[in-house]
This record gives sequence, structure tokens and C-alpha cells, in this order.
Amino acid sequence: MSKKEDARYVFSTTETLVQPLNADLTQPDTGGTYGQLGGVGPFDFSGEAVPASIPLNYKSGTAANASVNVDLSGASSISAVTVDELFAAINTAAPTDLTASKDGTTNRLKIVHDTPASIDFLQLWGPIATIGLIGQGIGTRIAYVDTQKSLSETPVLKDEEAFTSTDSNGVDTEVLSDGYRKGNSGTLTDAADDWYLKAVIDGGTYDETNDTYEVGTSLTTKKYFRIISISARYKVGTNKEADLVDYMKTEIFSCKGSSGERTKERGFVDTVYNWSATSPKDGSGNPLPDTKDTVMSISEYATANFSALDSF
Repeated sequence: MSKKEDARYVFSTTETLVQPLNADLTQPDTGGTYGQLGGVGPFDFSGEAVPASIPLNYKSGTAANASVNVDLSGASSISAVTVDELFAAINTAAPTDLTASKDGTTNRLKIVHDTPASIDFLQLWGPIATIGLIGQGIGTRIAYVDTQKSLSETPVLKDEEAFTSTDSNGVDTEVLSDGYRKGNSGTLTDAADDWYLKAVIDGGTYDETNDTYEVGTSLTTKKYFRIISISARYKVGTNKEADLVDYMKTEIFSCKGSSGERTKERGFVDTVYNWSATSPKDGSGNPLPDTKDTVMSISEYATANFSALDSF
């Protein structure tokens, strides 16, 4: 227990990031452990009007949005492009500081940043990414939210169990089995209406060009995503809002969600999202923590510049 003079008090959530996971549900990192993993192919690009110029959009860290046009006209079949054909064409298009390959373990399309330690996030979208099943077919674009009203988390626990046998003298023999944490569930209430965020969490389709959102159906496959939330922390006593001491970053690694009730009446309409998070697994199948809290100094927070991750 901290003494009052050393204690830190968490105050509200200042911003939230939501990003789809890799196609194999690993973390969409910049190239450290996993990189960005798509499908194993073959991939059907026959719906693209110009096979010689198919966009790959990307954003490395807080740099500006960028794109290259990938030429798949040389593929043996535009409706069945192999992983080898796809990664070779991406590398020929030469996106800045990115390299594509076939992952040696999973045989999936893999795209990494050439200096992964230099950035915290990599975002990929556009037809090359989505048809290549990067981000489970939606890409790995981040939904940046600074209009949230609240973000709540509730641990999901397996209860302790007691196994008891009572003999004829009324004496119990008992074994107690420990409970454990299985994950968490939570709710994000957003004051704004963000259709891309809704597509990631709820699994519908957001058409950015025509500005439409269609909900999913019984045939829709839900997307898994990670949540990163940032909260300010203060010292004991009366503080001005600007007198924060540091920040707390909360990462929830593997979530599946849905949108909640929406009531349209006189006044503003909040958008409510619900999620459940389970423990991700390492390469050996062992469970990892579902949530991690990290202290960020004011300078670290300024360097992270989360708002600059917004690619819309």
C-alpha cells in the first residue's frame, strides 16, 4: 500500500486505440515477434479493375499516410494469387521501410517494418492488405478515439471449487481448488458515432468512399482486436487538471465485441460497445495475461503522440 504522498490516483480515460489482430490472432506488431500476418492464399484479386495497379496503404508510426501500387498482372492467375507471387509483387512496389515475405512457420503473408524498434505501430489497409487477409481481412488500421465517455473492465473469473467427503462421524475431508482469471469483459461508451470503430468491434462493413455502414449477418465472421487506453494520474490533494504526474497505459490484448443498445431521442445519442477478452497464447500454447498496465512518464506520452496515429 502506497503512502499518501507517494500514491497515484487514476483519472478518467483520455484516449483509446482499437486495432484488429493478425489473421492468426497474434498481435499486429511492427516486426518484432510477429509482424503483420495475413492469409496463406491463394488470394482472389479478380474484382480489382486494374491488376497492374492495386493499392497498398500504410502508416509507419506517426509518419504521414503513404501508399504504393502493386502490380499483380504477372500472377499466374489473378483469381488465385499465391503468397509467393503476392509478397514478391509488394517488394517490387517498394513501400518505404517495409518488407514482405512468407512467414517461415505459418506460411502466411508477412509484412514487417525494416527497423521495427523505431516505431510503436504499423498500420496496413487497402485492397492488397484486405484481400491478403491482413487484420483478418479488414487491415490493421487503428481506430483512434478521444470522444469516449467511459471505459469499464470487469474480470472474468473461474470460481474456486470445494470437493468434500463426510464420513459417518461427521468429519469432512476436503480439497479446495483455486479459481483463476479467464479474461475480462468491458464496455466502451463513445459520445461520437465512429463507423470504422463500429466495423472493427461489431463486424459490419464500413464503406469509407460512400460513407455507409452495414451491420453484419449470420454469415459475418467477427474480428478480434486489441484495445489500448490511456488515463492520467494525479497526486493526493486538490489538483488542477494540468497538474498530472504521469499516465497509465492499459493494453487488453485479445477481444471480440459487439455494439450495444442505441436510443434515438431528443438529445445526443451515445454509441455503446461491449467486448469480452480472453488470454492470448504464446508460441507454445501457454496462456498469457489478457491485460497489462504500464506507467508512462509525461515525456514518454508526448513522444508516443497517440493522436498522430489517426490515419483518417
